[in-house]
Amino acid sequence: MVRGHGYIKNAQDIEQIVVKTNDRGTPVLLRDVARVERGPEMRRGVADLDGRGDTVGGIVVMRHSENADKVIRRVKERLQELQPSLQRV
Repeated sequence: MVRGHGYIKNAQDIEQIVVKTNDRGTPVLLRDVARVERGPEMRRGVADLDGRGDTVGGIVVMRHSENADKVIRRVKERLQELQPSLQRV
């Protein structure tokens, strides 16, 4: 799997990439040695937790002059409220 940004606009552009040339100088294209197809989008926002499968992480941003202990307590309270809607597999 290859992912990148640049001048390539579609699968046909990738198929035209020269992998090497043969003894007579004829180019061997990527399409000659591989199947080129569009794959799924990259997953975002999901991580693996200790090798046990997918998990979701989050970041809490505290405002300037807030009390960190109070913010942590409020976050934990809110997570308890959300717990029934969080699904475990």
